[in-house]
Amino acid sequence: MSSQAKAVTPKPWGRISAGTLGGLLLALAVGVSCSVFWPSDPFDRMFMGALLFPGVWVTAMCTAFTAHTGKQAWLWVGVPTLLFTALATTGLFLFKQAV
Repeated sequence: MSSQAKAVTPKPWGRISAGTLGGLLLALAVGVSCSVFWPSDPFDRMFMGALLFPGVWVTAMCTAFTAHTGKQAWLWVGVPTLLFTALATTGLFLFKQAV
């Protein structure tokens, strides 16, 4: 009998969840941040936030899927999500605007 080591295949669920759920949260945070800080009238701000949403989501998915592990994918997507969420929340409290 030969003693060959089995190759451990990484489980993709961490990357998949980071890409779909984390990417969705990141796209929402970027859209709200854009609609709060865009220097224009409210319709244009909401339109720009909605226009950026699919591109940010797809970019976050591609970024998460290229990570080596689920932890790395969640870090790559989670840190910008937290930053943009903090930015949007700060902007909403400072400007007292309803999005």
